Amino acid sequence: SDTISEENVRIDMQVDPIGSQLTEVKMEGGGDSFVKCFSLWLHGNENEHLQIRECIVK
Repeated sequence: SDTISEENVRIDMQVDPIGSQLTEVKMEGGGDSFVKCFSLWLHGNENEHLQIRECIVK
């Protein structure tokens, strides 16, 4: 029985190795939400999304 639970833990780790470190963030918008996600990740807010878009679209 211990082997089964240890095996399940290993399977869970393989599927989602960073687990609880992920946070779901709801984004407003349509086509620009992908770039806003990068802005949030890099700068901690969505305000720099136009600057990031310019770098990507060059």
